Amino acid sequence: MWCFFKKNFYIALLLVFISSFFVSKFKITPNLWFVSFIFLFFTALPTLFIFFKTYKFLGFFVFLILSIFAILIESIAIRTGFPYGSFYYSGNLGPKLLNLAPPVIVLSWTPLVIGAYQSVKYLFGNKFIILKTGLALTIVDLVLDPGAYILGIWLWETPGIYYGAPFTNFMGWFLTGAIGAMIMEYFLNFQSKQNFNPYILSSLIITIVFWTGVSFFNFLWIPFGLGVVIIVLLIKTFFIAQNRQL
Repeated sequence: MWCFFKKNFYIALLLVFISSFFVSKFKITPNLWFVSFIFLFFTALPTLFIFFKTYKFLGFFVFLILSIFAILIESIAIRTGFPYGSFYYSGNLGPKLLNLAPPVIVLSWTPLVIGAYQSVKYLFGNKFIILKTGLALTIVDLVLDPGAYILGIWLWETPGIYYGAPFTNFMGWFLTGAIGAMIMEYFLNFQSKQNFNPYILSSLIITIVFWTGVSFFNFLWIPFGLGVVIIVLLIKTFFIAQNRQL
């Protein structure tokens, strides 16, 4: 199955872009939350496969810490408004833990942190890696959030000027992204250097392609333009790293 995915990676990206059209047209409702779960599961799978294969038990441990952090910080944000601002999930992602955050978000946020951290480290080195990862994830959210809002995945109690998202949301993404990078750096930095596997970026690339497609089909031109730039940069990084392995 993994070999099939590797051979058809670019076809998979095309199919993801096409799927963004159908999601934009028909939208996911709470009674179809399992569709979101299946999509997020298969989106997260390639990055988590490489992450666990590379770091073995330590990879599972770091994933668990990142997942617990994601659930806690989302639940705190829904309850208090910190650090993202006041918002709530609509139910399109499935059942919520304590009626706050749906556990399935670990399949969305955690692979993004892993991909952003690894790509930033590969492109720009170790210097200021935590801050750079936080900034990278904030830019990712500039693509992701408008589409998620227009599809009703989460709703802001006081919508902001950037396609409904308030400024505090992006400050929150920077903070949580930096903390995620801090966790990665603390537990993985002292390990022997591994050859960079470009497929660890798979989930990040798939996610950006999907939400760029949602922006395109909903005429959200700023996140669409940002998405195209990010996709080109990530695909270029992926292609260079892939050739170096040959």
